[in-house]
Amino acid sequence: MVALEELPCPNDAMRLYWAALRRLQEPDVGKEERKRLRLIIQGVKGYIHLESDYLASIRRNESAVLSQYIHVAKDWKIRMQQANTPEEKVTYAEIIRDAEREIKEFKMQA
Repeated sequence: MVALEELPCPNDAMRLYWAALRRLQEPDVGKEERKRLRLIIQGVKGYIHLESDYLASIRRNESAVLSQYIHVAKDWKIRMQQANTPEEKVTYAEIIRDAEREIKEFKMQA
């Protein structure tokens, strides 16, 4: 299995893709090199497609988590209003503060 750090970044993959396409256009490319370049192009296209699907999936998951945090924070605010003791109110206030900080961080990353 390949470590995540070993995978090329999107810019590196696009540079490789573009370099292979440019080389393919040159007149001195032999038959074997042409085959190799086409394989590189197909492989990089597949990698870019998989990476974009992966990133889209992560964005959907982040959006779902953000929605969940917002919903839970609203529920905690209601519970804080219904709390019977000052200690419960303080506890919920701390929980809400932490949740709002997480929500803010999620929004900043988006």
